Amino acid sequence: MKKGIINIHIIITSDICGRMFSESNHPRLIKAATFVRMHRTGDDLLLLNNGQTLTGSYAAEYFAAHRSFRRNPQITIMNAMHYDASNISIHDFKLGRMYFNRSQSLSDFPFISVNIINSRTKEPYYNKPYIIKTIKGIKIAVLAMSEIGDVTDIIEDIEVEHPVNAIRTWIRYLYDEENPDFVIGLHNGDIQTIERDGHLRTEGLDLIITNSNEKLQDTEREIIYTSGQAHLTQVDLEFKERTNSFEYINKHVAPVSIDLYPIDPNLMEKVYYDEKEYRQYSEQVQQ
Repeated sequence: MKKGIINIHIIITSDICGRMFSESNHPRLIKAATFVRMHRTGDDLLLLNNGQTLTGSYAAEYFAAHRSFRRNPQITIMNAMHYDASNISIHDFKLGRMYFNRSQSLSDFPFISVNIINSRTKEPYYNKPYIIKTIKGIKIAVLAMSEIGDVTDIIEDIEVEHPVNAIRTWIRYLYDEENPDFVIGLHNGDIQTIERDGHLRTEGLDLIITNSNEKLQDTEREIIYTSGQAHLTQVDLEFKERTNSFEYINKHVAPVSIDLYPIDPNLMEKVYYDEKEYRQYSEQVQQ
């Protein structure tokens, strides 16, 4: 490490889509756990998930329909990996209020979003919409923005506010109340919904991490696109310590191929009976 330079490591997963076991084309969280464990050498790691998390697989449908009263095995895995926060996607509600509510209530990390709000109170529906984590003296804030959509057919008192309006409100609050050194915005959905004429309308964010398939052609903002890469993205941030502050210097971004890493045997053991139950059910259905 260069003299006077502070490095902070971020690992990002995205679009897990409820694929918790050995299904085809899934992000292999249990393999990702091995990579995370190898890189968690101290307190300088920020582990984030950028939405589209809980629905989209046969396994998720099974546990939502038949075992909604139990802890979601995917949450068991993510708790063991020690996630710091997860963005909320409107797709996470597709299997119903009970499945999402129980999943997020039994997680050791918050599901956050500035623009998924209570339609009556206009406050964030789940949790405080940001986290603060101090790493090596640097106070980092993480907010999350969800894609625009309508979920009232599933949860009638949820409203999805436009992310630009919501993020501006919470950015002001964040700087007034928390005074962070660096602010990260997780964004799920089409990035064009938060831009105008190629420029982002999210002043106050130092870095945006998005799974958008579309990319902005002209922007001076720091953006990391995770869509189309490996299911895991590694980011290293460099800061230089000043007398009374920290100066952001640079970032290094690398996609990670999870297939290069072995499964985490401890996590396999944690969800062994859940997977066995799901496999038995799948075999019976196919007969």
